[in-house]
Amino acid sequence: MLRRISVIVVLLVAALSFQLVAAQSPIEVEWYVGLGAGGQPAQIEAQEAVVEAFNASHTDVQIKLTIVDNNVAYDTLGTLIAAGNSPDIVGPVGTDGSNAFSNSFLDL
Repeated sequence: MLRRISVIVVLLVAALSFQLVAAQSPIEVEWYVGLGAGGQPAQIEAQEAVVEAFNASHTDVQIKLTIVDNNVAYDTLGTLIAAGNSPDIVGPVGTDGSNAFSNSFLDL
């Protein structure tokens, strides 16, 4: 009888743990755009469509698209990095942007 109760308790704990994990907020991944050509209207539309499709098909991870005007994108990204609040993904980015932050990027 004690063994049966132990099994039931273990199953209940496992079920409750699964519910707690399922109820957690999704992970947010920030995608920073502005160092390259990604700020053009046609590209913004395409990038927003990618984010919308991804977010609709994933409940555990959500992409937050941050588009910054190219005129201030370098300074803005530099400030975010210096403050320890860098985005998760940066791009599209050209050679100037890649070179400007070459010591800040990790390979994917």
